[in-house]
Formats: sequence, structure tokens, C-alpha cells
Amino acid sequence: ELFTLFIVLATFLLFLFCVTNGGIYVFTLLDHFAAGTSILFGVLIEAIGVAWFYGVGQFSDDIQQMTGQRPSLYWRLCWKLVSPCFLLFVVVVSIVTFRPPHYGAYIFPDWANALGWVIATSSMAMVPIYAAYKF
Repeated sequence: ELFTLFIVLATFLLFLFCVTNGGIYVFTLLDHFAAGTSILFGVLIEAIGVAWFYGVGQFSDDIQQMTGQRPSLYWRLCWKLVSPCFLLFVVVVSIVTFRPPHYGAYIFPDWANALGWVIATSSMAMVPIYAAYKF
């Protein structure tokens, strides 16, 4: 219960500045960098983890145990090849076609864009950092 209280209070204090006069700019910056590429990268890592590390065979066995039917070759190929390749393509395209955020006519300064990239990469970097720590 204390942990939940700590998380709620920390989140409240961190996002309190979003309700100030300049809060829309902070919100726009967070919305632009915290969503999108970071989430796609997380989904890509998850797809690779299930397909290549856990294994499509083991995953298919688990689904067969739960549903009584083994997934068809179509699903296994999608999990192993199609989904990771497609997600990698989407992540690369989203990075290559990146445009700096703006709010109306306001264009964010370079330091704000750098802060946004730190926010985006902080969530993406946790997966390889933890993997390096674990192995």
C-alpha cells in the first residue's frame, strides 16, 4: 500500500506542471516523444522475444494447451517472420521520417527536442540494459 501511495504521489508531482499555463507545451512534448516509436520498439522487442527466444514451437504448444488447437502454419510464419520484419520496417520508417514537434506556430527549441529524445530512448534503452545485466 505504501508503494502504491508513493507511485501515485510521484506521478502527481511529476505531472503537476502540465496544468500550468505552459503545460500544453510540456504535454505536447511528452505526447510526441513518449508515444509512437517507443511503443513500436517495445512491441518489436516483444515479438522478437516470443518468436525467437521463447520459440514459436513452445508458444504454439502453449496455445494448443489453452485452446485445444495448434496454430496453423500461417500464424507460426507470421509470428516468426512477418510480424518482426514489418515492425522493424515501421520503427525504422518512423525514425527516418521524424519531424520535430510543434504546437501551433510554436516550434520547440533544440534543448526541448533533446529532452524529448532522452525521454523516448529512456524507455527503449531499458530492454537492452536489462538483457545485458541478466546475461
